[in-house]
Amino acid sequence: MLDHRAADVSAIAQTFDADVRHRQIVPSAGSGDLLWSPGAQAPLDALIARARRSVDVESEEMDDPAVTLELCGAARHGVHVRILMSYQPALLAALTYLSGCHAQVRTYPANAALYIHAKLILVDRRTVFIGSQNFSRQSLLYNRELGIVTENPELAAAAEHTFDGDFAAAQP
Repeated sequence: MLDHRAADVSAIAQTFDADVRHRQIVPSAGSGDLLWSPGAQAPLDALIARARRSVDVESEEMDDPAVTLELCGAARHGVHVRILMSYQPALLAALTYLSGCHAQVRTYPANAALYIHAKLILVDRRTVFIGSQNFSRQSLLYNRELGIVTENPELAAAAEHTFDGDFAAAQP
């Protein structure tokens, strides 16, 4: 994703500069759509909670209890929740929990040609989160990471298309 908005570019540059110089900084949200870690857990939970029809999640890791609880709650309230990952034994408990909440969980085998490294949440097929954050406690609460939340229709359509294809080819 390319972001040319001056407020976003400035916020990213200032944070990068502070991090390189080992100076403390509270990163700016730029034009309002940047989502920084540490501190991304609550905004991502709120994004999932806004879903009325669907939530699609593609991630390398998912062991954050707040995120899995929010996804489970959405599924139990009739939201169509689909989760796509590469299989990792360490994630079995979270994936089993989510399956029990009626979320559709699919994975690629560890030896598959496609390895899921994406970090995506697509809500109601129109609001998109893309970033470096895995849905793990470490990534959301402690690491310096960056994501963006947008309602850009072209990006949402591209994310939906890619997710649908990846999901169809994965194993339940």
